[in-house]
Amino acid sequence: MRLFYVLLIVSLLIFGSLSSGDEIVFSVLNVKVNNADDMSTLRHLGCDIDIVKDGWARVYIARDDIYKIGRTGFTYYVLYEDSRDISNWVKVDPDHEKRDPYNLDFTSYHSPESLYDALVELNTNYPDVTRLYQIGTSVEDRPIWALKITDNPDVEEDEPEIRFIGLHHGDEKISVEVPLYFASILLDTYKHISETRELVEEREIWVVPMMNPDGWVRNTRYNANYVDLNRNYSYMWNPDEEPHCGEYPFSEPETCAIRNISANGYDYPNTFALGITCHSGAQCINTPWNYADPPEYPEYSYHPTPDDEVVMEIANRFAEINTTPGFWVTNGCEWYATWGDCNDWSYGERSCIDYTLEISDVKTPPENQIITYCKYNLTSLFFICIASDCGIRGRVTDADTGEPIPANIEVAGIDWTWYNDPLYGDYHRILSEGYYDITASASGYIPQTVYDVYVDDLYAPAERVDFQLEKSVSTSKAIITSNEIESSVECSLQCYPNPTSGYLNIGINGKLDNLKSIAILDISGRVVRSIDISSGYAEGNKILVGVDLSDLKIDDGVYIICIDMNNKTSYKKIIYTR
Repeated sequence: MRLFYVLLIVSLLIFGSLSSGDEIVFSVLNVKVNNADDMSTLRHLGCDIDIVKDGWARVYIARDDIYKIGRTGFTYYVLYEDSRDISNWVKVDPDHEKRDPYNLDFTSYHSPESLYDALVELNTNYPDVTRLYQIGTSVEDRPIWALKITDNPDVEEDEPEIRFIGLHHGDEKISVEVPLYFASILLDTYKHISETRELVEEREIWVVPMMNPDGWVRNTRYNANYVDLNRNYSYMWNPDEEPHCGEYPFSEPETCAIRNISANGYDYPNTFALGITCHSGAQCINTPWNYADPPEYPEYSYHPTPDDEVVMEIANRFAEINTTPGFWVTNGCEWYATWGDCNDWSYGERSCIDYTLEISDVKTPPENQIITYCKYNLTSLFFICIASDCGIRGRVTDADTGEPIPANIEVAGIDWTWYNDPLYGDYHRILSEGYYDITASASGYIPQTVYDVYVDDLYAPAERVDFQLEKSVSTSKAIITSNEIESSVECSLQCYPNPTSGYLNIGINGKLDNLKSIAILDISGRVVRSIDISSGYAEGNKILVGVDLSDLKIDDGVYIICIDMNNKTSYKKIIYTR
């Protein structure tokens, strides 16, 4: 019933150019494509794929390189010789549509400056339930802002966290307005409507309306370094297929700003349960996986995540209640493949189910249509907040002290690990209806499993399953300090090369029969990989184990090799770089 009332209430609510001598000008083309090989060829020619529809790919390519398309034999035509023209939106009389009856003005597109003013206005009007953070700075030194919406915004609480992002691509200006409008309506109604008040009081919602302010000002897809920000995330980052993905993963300050609020060890660590990344150029919701992985999952094939059942259930419901004409659902890889995007990184490395919302077939619609597209999508964004509390939830704590433990949450039959919030210990594992066996595990603790947990349908509150973990015999600490690591190195544990980006050799003085386990931990003590010790072999009095880390989906940084030798634990710090 809660979904019905919230959606009913929401539905009632719904009725500068730069010049530089070395500036690169990008053109927009429609190119006829027949198969995945054509798509790969276009990428290798320097094209960024924007949209694929009815056998035509809309691509961005440097204007000086257009000749390569024709030389290769493709059929194409130029849509915009200068891609900045694609978002020269139609100005209208300011009186065409007056202010929305609430507190923000959506009669024109928000620039970086006016967006800041709008966010300050929301923060000022609702100081008890909002915080405004500068989470980063763009290449050209423009601030990137995030608005946090929750009761008790200065306190970490047991509640699901949701993230909305706008403007990866600077020419998709409507993607700023939709999440901003959602935040405005949520705040303007929460005091008066109990159902929306529940979302503010029992969720933590982060809204980043404009992550690419330089692209907005330049009126171009890219940031000021000519990088496609939605190809610059670390999971499956692929410079062989993506010509504008940056020098390395998270090379750009704008993507680092998103990591800043989404990953442990950064300024505002969150473990988001659900996320929406707003774009424009089509009218659909796009699900992960987006990357292609041939031969099993070539481009244009359906590439499901391990959580595909609930991923698609949420996407289909999102589409059903979205009022955009002709709105549809697609799997990313089946539509067209991308590598290093926000959706795949969020799920692949942060266990957050993240979707791409394509708002409008037109990149930046006329200003008198801003409110229209905001209202089309409003109910669906409220639904995402509701769905963040389906499945199972709980806390993982130390059985002796009651303190939170950084832990892994695993579900039998679904081969994917979710994480809890290391600060408070809470987790929110989104699942479809059914019975599940749930296991919590943490470094230095005995895993615990709860069997046959019943999860109701998508719209029922999550089932609560708390875990109190007992320390294992082999170690009394789950979080290891630097001093403890250094003092344990006397075990004669060697790791080389160090730093490493691929193959790591581990040498341990001792007998092979005494080796119980090897694990790689992050700095919080969380296991990021357990090593197969069966590959180890003895050479004299030393054990040698080789480990291939090239496919490890983690950020660059300091990690810990944890060795259990005959129930005695030793540690060694390593530096991992891609």
